[in-house]
Amino acid sequence: MQTPAQRLNKNIFSSWSSTLITAIIALFMSPFLVHTLGKEQYGIWALVLSIISYTSLFNAGMNQTISRYAPKYYATEDYYNLNEVINSIFLIFAISGILVIIASIIIAFFFMDLFNIENQYLEISKYVLLIVGLNQAVVFFYIAPSACSPFHRFTIVNNIEIIKNILSALLVIYFLKKGYGLYTLAIITLVMTITSLQLRTIIRNKIVPQIRYSFKFITKQRIIEMLNYGGISFLIVATYLIIFNTDNIVIGIYQTTTAVTFYSIAGNLIGYIRVIANAIGVPLTPLISHMDSISNFEEINKLYYNISKKLYYIYTALCVSTFMFGEKFIFLWMGKDFDSTGKVLMILIIPACLYLPQIPANSVLLGIGKHKQLLYILAVEAISNIILSIILVQKWGIYGVAWGTAIPQLVIYSFIYPWFFNKTISGNLKMFYVQLLKISFYGVIFTLPISFFLIMYNESLNWFGFSINVVLVLIFIILGFYLMVLNKDEKMKIMATIRKILSIKPLN
Repeated sequence: MQTPAQRLNKNIFSSWSSTLITAIIALFMSPFLVHTLGKEQYGIWALVLSIISYTSLFNAGMNQTISRYAPKYYATEDYYNLNEVINSIFLIFAISGILVIIASIIIAFFFMDLFNIENQYLEISKYVLLIVGLNQAVVFFYIAPSACSPFHRFTIVNNIEIIKNILSALLVIYFLKKGYGLYTLAIITLVMTITSLQLRTIIRNKIVPQIRYSFKFITKQRIIEMLNYGGISFLIVATYLIIFNTDNIVIGIYQTTTAVTFYSIAGNLIGYIRVIANAIGVPLTPLISHMDSISNFEEINKLYYNISKKLYYIYTALCVSTFMFGEKFIFLWMGKDFDSTGKVLMILIIPACLYLPQIPANSVLLGIGKHKQLLYILAVEAISNIILSIILVQKWGIYGVAWGTAIPQLVIYSFIYPWFFNKTISGNLKMFYVQLLKISFYGVIFTLPISFFLIMYNESLNWFGFSINVVLVLIFIILGFYLMVLNKDEKMKIMATIRKILSIKPLN
């Protein structure tokens, strides 16, 4: 049986595979939805998703709590305490789900009038919000019973997610082409969520049959313990929601739902590249908790620095590539009307590529239970984001909102967060910056020259020419990653894997 550490690479690869397939689906579905529903209705959909995302606050930080405590007791085979954790969190989530339904009803019938939604779409937007709110409540009801990730089985979650996304896309395409609209889109989302979570529940029960559900495992002391840890995690989640979802709401209030469409497309692209880091950060938290439970702190430090080095290279290369080809991609993908989307993407990409490689640092802090100070940093970012976005949107529209998000991220993740994290883990801040600059330099060297060359000699305005550019740049990025980022042991493992695949025996 593989150890959790041995499963990490498999879990990360599985998450990246899921991310890639999801991104491919999204690349097709986004223009399809915009052009089928229209910019106004797509903006309503994006706005509803942003509003309902705030109801995830009702989880009281229990997602992070279950990732902290379930692996801890699973590692020591303490199934009684594990059952207390699962049952107590199940009760908390059940209450949260009920609160989500109540909140959705209140928002739909008392607050939707605050947004600049055309009268002909106002009624439908309310009922779509109710369905999406019910979808969020269902997620809460299922989180504890369907949780495979705390037991290091991310491959199961990702495989089910891939199937769900493919089937959802096919159903959406079929019904929207038949003339159905936002109602159907919301119902498909709800049905596929229930189906996938029920399947995960069945599989999880087979993986960890020791888990039982009984009121005897629900104790006041355990609930207090969960809420104490989850309280800080809850506030951290709240700040993330503000940082990543407030932009659409601010635009919906001060601009129009059509403006939400233009902005949200760029925001979605940043979200897709954020998943690259989340695919590492999410499985890393339970692994760190597992390692921390057996006092393996030296390995935790080693693991973190190895992962962050790779992420800084990847995101530097992505940042350069986006600057060189991003606006052309938007033109080919969404059409000439989305010029403003390309400009928003240019504003958001640099700070994104600074903070995303530091996501594993959050996982370390959550895994070792030292995440309280993280909250203060994120709170400053969230508050700054809101204030700047509200001020700048009235002067520069969606560009002002983008700068309201970008400016705090540039300051915080260039200076404040690196200092805080390295102080917390007794790391070397100077070494951190030296590694950052060196790895970022490699990312630029292996991306920028080839990008300039291709723009000069293959500035094609069609998908074929653009795809050639992407493939050639990707080859150089992978080459740089292999030569400059991987260590000797990692290179040897890759070559051994290639020989095995090609059935080439190494020379004696």
